[in-house]
Order: sequence, then C-alpha cells, then structure tokens
Amino acid sequence: MQTWEYKVVGDGLSQYELNKLGAEGWELVAFTSNNSPDSPEPGDRYVAWFKRPIGGNESVTPILHVPETES
Repeated sequence: MQTWEYKVVGDGLSQYELNKLGAEGWELVAFTSNNSPDSPEPGDRYVAWFKRPIGGNESVTPILHVPETES
C-alpha cells in the first residue's frame, strides 16, 4: 500500500520555491486563500498542502532544472 508524507506551507512561496518543491517530488493537493477583510491580517494570505510518497524523491526524476540560487 502506498503511504504518503505531507507538508503544509503558508505565505511567501515564490515560483522558484514552488518549482523546487516539485523537483523534490512534492505534489500540490490543496490550496486555500483568506482574503477576508475581517481577518486580523487582511491581504493575500494562503495555505498550501503538498504530498509525496514516503521515501522522498528517490523515485522522482525531475523534468525541470532548478538552479541552486534565485536570480
């Protein structure tokens, strides 16, 4: 039976960071946004949930090269 590990990430993910997560085998499975004016901190706030098979990225072959530093 396939087992999974999960990662929950809040605000601040850039395109670079999302690509890096994908290259590490993480798959986005859910996303929610809270743009409510009643929020204690209104604005573009979100939470993203990712999953990947237990064992990390051993079975993942990245199709995208992610540079070590952001330019």
